[in-house]
Amino acid sequence: MKEEFKKRIDEKIKEIEKYLEELYQHFTSSYEEYTNDSFTKAACERYFEKIIVAIIDLAFLFSRYKELESPKEEEQIFLVLENKKIINSELSKRLKEAKGMRNFIVHEYGEIDDELVFNSIAEELSLPVGSLTTISGSAHIYERNWKLAQDLLTKYPPVVERLNDPRGNIVIYLQEGLIMIEHQSPEGKVVEMMHGKTAAELYVELAKKQKVSDIYHAFYIGKELDRAELALKKGLTYSQERELNFSESIKNDNKDTTLSENRNNKEKKGSKDNKEKKGIDSLKKKNKKK
Repeated sequence: MKEEFKKRIDEKIKEIEKYLEELYQHFTSSYEEYTNDSFTKAACERYFEKIIVAIIDLAFLFSRYKELESPKEEEQIFLVLENKKIINSELSKRLKEAKGMRNFIVHEYGEIDDELVFNSIAEELSLPVGSLTTISGSAHIYERNWKLAQDLLTKYPPVVERLNDPRGNIVIYLQEGLIMIEHQSPEGKVVEMMHGKTAAELYVELAKKQKVSDIYHAFYIGKELDRAELALKKGLTYSQERELNFSESIKNDNKDTTLSENRNNKEKKGSKDNKEKKGIDSLKKKNKKK
């Protein structure tokens, strides 16, 4: 009989592990995605319910295996295991709360609180609640979004893990028609200066000299060099990690068009003046002959 209970306990544990894995695969740490995707929400609620039912079954199986008292109410089984020091008081409390959440979902006592269910699942899976995870060599926020970013940071204080490239930082700027690169040590000291007219030639130079060791840093530098080259070609102001202002390009094009029109007008006027002068000189010569 004992062996039969042990076998059933092992099977129940594997069943719970399977449900947890499936719940983990369906769950998203974005509350917005969770609430907007009815399939994800339904799947998560269903797996959460199945996990709690399986845990209750496991608790009763273990209780019978240990020949403990069998309570009349399901919720009391966790208290029985707690009193026998099989589980601690914290786990007993969490399991009772999870059981209550399961009843709430199954019987739908009024409208289901999506946020409450979402947070409960996230907590049980030990997943952080949030809508964005960034792995980046650098992160920046455009000026138009500063106010929104400030509000979000106030409401949700960030947890940031910054990975610094041990070979230092790369500062990029434009000067006298060239893309300038300033390689700085991790302490901020300038190690070497490089320059070129295209992003491609500077990629190669940085790679040859092994100035970057972190892959995310390399992606970031590649993106910034492309932006710097575009700014150089379009005559735009370039500032590292700042959005390019393409309205400058339109202004420059208009300026070039105006200059070209003025030059053409001057050439036409000059040609007209020359013709008029030649006509006057021709009349003068004819008058002298007379």
